[in-house]
Amino acid sequence: DVLRALLAHVRDALEDSGDLKAAQKALTALERRGSGARVQRELLERTGSLRDTVAECVRITGG
Repeated sequence: DVLRALLAHVRDALEDSGDLKAAQKALTALERRGSGARVQRELLERTGSLRDTVAECVRITGG
């Protein structure tokens, strides 16, 4: 809700800069996937391994 409110607050500036669609897409992806912290907690719970969790996070982010 907070991020949706922030997006609404800066909507005009995002439109002016041509970034509104990208911001909306990023927010939708975040809502679907969850935060990085959530992803990490779920990975650790699923794998039971910090090493595997870190490796998967590196893979996800392309690092």
